[in-house]
Amino acid sequence: YDPGYWIGAPSYDTWNGLSSTDWETADNWASKSEPIATDNIFIREATNAPQTTSTAVEINDLSIQSSGSLSLDNSSSLLLTGDFTNSAGSLTLNSDTSGHSSLTILGTATGNITYNRHAAADRWYMISSPVSGQDIDTFISNEDLLVSTNNTSLVALADYNNDGTQYTTDPSITTGWWQYHQSAQSTSGNFTVGKGKIVRLASDATDNLLSFTGGINNGTLTVPITSNTTAFNLVGNPYAASIAVNSVADATNNVLTVNSALLSEQTAWFWDGSSSAYV
Repeated sequence: YDPGYWIGAPSYDTWNGLSSTDWETADNWASKSEPIATDNIFIREATNAPQTTSTAVEINDLSIQSSGSLSLDNSSSLLLTGDFTNSAGSLTLNSDTSGHSSLTILGTATGNITYNRHAAADRWYMISSPVSGQDIDTFISNEDLLVSTNNTSLVALADYNNDGTQYTTDPSITTGWWQYHQSAQSTSGNFTVGKGKIVRLASDATDNLLSFTGGINNGTLTVPITSNTTAFNLVGNPYAASIAVNSVADATNNVLTVNSALLSEQTAWFWDGSSSAYV
């Protein structure tokens, strides 16, 4: 039974994947036409699961049925002007060295997504979780993270503490700037929405992806910050889409302008892993 075949309901369409995995191929849809911005889409289990490639897709509602799946490649974006529901299926966002996929939902969101974040194995990255509910210990167990040579129970995933204590090269000391997570733990809890961490893959990592699975962060989110000796806080983008940081990106609705009353200066510093420097 396909909602796309409803007589009198032209705004509903269902993926059948009879031709290929290409979202833009008309024969893959019950209506025999590519979805448009006002459509409500159902993704069901199919021999060929849908994938968007180098495409900006806009639809109204998206419902992924049990065992159905949708994948966005590194240059794709998906905008839902309506609601998202994932009923035991999967929506996967991907990235590589050339770019990242993007998901924006203007309505309500129910169910999980997976975000695969590209990371080279030879450098540090500053990250935050683009989803809610990702368990830290599960993340450590699933990823091939670098292990400390000084203390093999510590892995290359750490929080920044701006208490002014000088950083030490011994990662077993947790009262300095960086507080490292341990492996084989079960009580670390979930990533905090908007809180940044540093991470580094092992040199022999099986892939170059950091995978996050959880619920979609929507609406306005606040991130607690402290004004200690260093004056800096490590924060991150909690969304599965880009946000404006300064007035170059958006004249008024950007992180620095919106939070100007809280900041000693309107600057944001980024870690450039390729050159090992802050910019």
